[in-house]
Amino acid sequence: MGKAPLELGTRANIMVTQVAFHPAEEVLAIGYIDGMILAVRIADGKEALLRRPGKGAITSMGWSANGKLVAYASEAGDCGVIDISA
Repeated sequence: MGKAPLELGTRANIMVTQVAFHPAEEVLAIGYIDGMILAVRIADGKEALLRRPGKGAITSMGWSANGKLVAYASEAGDCGVIDISA
């Protein structure tokens, strides 16, 4: 409220299909129609690639309670857990 909107994780004409906010930090996981997943820090827009483009759109994502894991699924049936603690 009272702030300009942010545009994070833009990739030309690639549509975002899912977003998930980190449970404790100001970080957003963004899933795209091509299967790619980025983590973006809200404060400065810094991006980290969590998953390269895959076979289908990301259809669901969620962080673990401690914020160290991101689970995802795609419309192609791919699924997995990404460990960001390292």
